Amino acid sequence: MRAVTSQQPGIGDVGQVGQVGEVDGVDVAAAVGVLDSLYPPSTAQSWDAVGLVCGDPQAPVRRVLLAVDPTSAVVDEALEWGADLLVTHHPLLLRGVHGVPATTPKGRVVHRLVRGGCALYVAHTNADVALPGVSDALARVLGLHDLRPLVPQSLQPLDKVVVFVPHADADRLVDALAAAGAGTLGDYSRAAWTTTGTGTFRPEPGARPAIGRVGQVEVVPETRVEMVLPRARRQAVLQALRAAHPYEEPAFDLLETADPGGRAGLGRVGRLDQPVTLEAFARRVAEVLPATAQGVRVAGDADAVVETVAVLGGAGDDAFDAVRASGADVYVTADLRHHPASEARERAAHDGGGRPFLVDVAHWASEWPWLAGCESRLATGLARRGAAATTVETRVSTARTDPWTSHVPSRGPLLIAPAADQARLLEVQAVDTRLDQIAHRRRTMPEHAEPAALETRSTQPARPGRGRADPQRRRPARGGEGRDRRRARAHAAHPRPHPARVGSGRAQGARVAAARGRHARAAAERAGGRRARGHGAARGGAGRGRAGHRRAVRACCARSTSSPPAATPPTRRLAAERVQAGGLARPPGDRPRRRAAGALREDPRRLRHRGGAAARAPLRGLPPRA
Repeated sequence: MRAVTSQQPGIGDVGQVGQVGEVDGVDVAAAVGVLDSLYPPSTAQSWDAVGLVCGDPQAPVRRVLLAVDPTSAVVDEALEWGADLLVTHHPLLLRGVHGVPATTPKGRVVHRLVRGGCALYVAHTNADVALPGVSDALARVLGLHDLRPLVPQSLQPLDKVVVFVPHADADRLVDALAAAGAGTLGDYSRAAWTTTGTGTFRPEPGARPAIGRVGQVEVVPETRVEMVLPRARRQAVLQALRAAHPYEEPAFDLLETADPGGRAGLGRVGRLDQPVTLEAFARRVAEVLPATAQGVRVAGDADAVVETVAVLGGAGDDAFDAVRASGADVYVTADLRHHPASEARERAAHDGGGRPFLVDVAHWASEWPWLAGCESRLATGLARRGAAATTVETRVSTARTDPWTSHVPSRGPLLIAPAADQARLLEVQAVDTRLDQIAHRRRTMPEHAEPAALETRSTQPARPGRGRADPQRRRPARGGEGRDRRRARAHAAHPRPHPARVGSGRAQGARVAAARGRHARAAAERAGGRRARGHGAARGGAGRGRAGHRRAVRACCARSTSSPPAATPPTRRLAAERVQAGGLARPPGDRPRRRAAGALREDPRRLRHRGGAAARAPLRGLPPRA
């Protein structure tokens, strides 16, 4: 096989042959040994499923493909390329299964890999905490330096064994302990510390001493040997010690070392070369990570300056306490859910400063940079195995396994007024309260409501250049009096009970809706400078009845969305805005239903009980103030 020049793929170079390790007879077991040394399975979480999933350990390995997910698309690529080993970050069988029949999606993947002669190896949470690991790769592509773990964790707990042995047997004992797993420190093996001294003992009856006699005190020159060992190898090392030591009862100490914290652990915290704004940093994140449908979501002040950054590849909404303790200005991770993110932002606002800000990226994109580093270290580890007889090609998968395929920006209404419109919100709420009072008075005391309404109108100056309609053009009222006065006289002759005390359900709702409809039309008349309640045509030929009313309401709402004159009373303008927010302004040709206007408004009696949520409801879809 032709040797290929070593090349480190960038973000845009996926799919190219990346590394070539020259080895002699590499098999699956040898490749797994290198990967286990890089990402020890003992450091994985207890619920995780890592290591060799399927494949013959004795099968030869000439091509290795690396990917984030063991999906069908990745398997297709591995088999088409002729890969002998597929290394993925996410497990195929994370949950326990009772079988892998080819009739299931995961079983089909296993069968295809076995038939194609491709083994599958998984490095998941053990790669998350490794040094270097998933978060190291993410931090490097973002330009961070001075890295430290976000959640420090030892790669594996260590023990120390201290044993005393005669000088002549010291080297043989060290070899036996090293073969059992002791004395490994990073890239070094058979690491031990020795010193000399004198040992003394007296064999008692029943003993079978290798040196000395029963009942006599013996003094023997001895060597003290100290070696560290993974705690998982404790029993194997002790068995090797007893087997290789010449004494019947060897003297030794077994110590559990303290956790130094180290540079390994979950996530990373680092600093940028120079401070930048949150918006500029988010753009950098979007540029260096592979494109996804989600893109990059940001929570925080876009103009805030950030320098210290915490990163955690994969889902990271369970590490907010560690992020706050690290003092990071911004936190980059994936899969931020609504409630943890919302609580984190509330906590940041409560603590002052609003930090840490949040940058949420796609899960797949946050872990993809790790593949290049894993590829390089695997090739280097394989090259150390022996002479250059064959070559092993490695490649990063070109399959984009992010499950989301498209993104549609939200174009819906702004449901909550921005901070700059809070004063306007209070004004509109005050107008709502006043109009509700007028509507309530009209329902309960019509004989007093009309004079009060007329008095309110008379105190409001008309808009410059927009007087009321010409009285000569108005339709004459029947019997010389207006409709409201006729209703007031009829009600005085035959009074009706308060609608809040009579009836319930649909009938009462209809009466409330009708009353609110009259109240909304009155607001439209005051805002538009004309009366459009069906008494005739306003100036400009608005028409008669309901059609004229619709045109008048549309005209006044159209004026309310433009910049009002400085002399326009705020009550008229805000009332017109509420008419449009309530749904009265409709496109031409759309015939409104009889109860539509009233049905879209809350009963004023309920507003007093429902508090802020009901008070904000009329602002939905409110047009912006000039």
